[in-house]
Amino acid sequence: VYPLYIDPTIDWTPTTAGTPDYVDREQGSPCTNTSFWDAAPQLGTTSEHALGIGRNLWSSCQGLMDPYFQWKLPAAIHGGIIQNATVKVTRNYSAACGSPASATLHWSGGINSGTSWANPKPADLGHTITHSWPAQTGLNCTGGDIALGFDLTNPVSSNTFAPQITVELEADGDPAGTNGVYWFGNIQPNPT
Repeated sequence: VYPLYIDPTIDWTPTTAGTPDYVDREQGSPCTNTSFWDAAPQLGTTSEHALGIGRNLWSSCQGLMDPYFQWKLPAAIHGGIIQNATVKVTRNYSAACGSPASATLHWSGGINSGTSWANPKPADLGHTITHSWPAQTGLNCTGGDIALGFDLTNPVSSNTFAPQITVELEADGDPAGTNGVYWFGNIQPNPT
């Protein structure tokens, strides 16, 4: 004898994690000891705000910039089965528009309002995914903003009871610029 279920009820609950907290760890002085917690600078005279990524050689706070994002996970997923978890990150500027720009998203330890370059880097928790933004043309990549989707299904589905999930986005290449292209750009502070 076994139970027989006819037309079982399944709760397909699409959910979003909402707007993340974020911080941009910036290596160069005078930003080394500064926490840019939920504070993305405005891009020039535009109404856009952005976080730096890569190696900034052009303005203050010269050096590496690594943005982190942290989402509170909704109670609706606690103990659930996650079929898909994707983070879409939008690049809205690159110092090298004519070249593809590769970035790696790392599952990371948590961040807080004290996170800065001067403090130890949050732990790398192992899951990484790399994508490239395509080359664009024109000053400031006038081809438009480009969003890339990074698959986070494994970290989210294996931690459905976690209160949050945190990721770091790193520009790929050699920081010294000798063994590969290490690019600099800006990304929007509101990935989805």
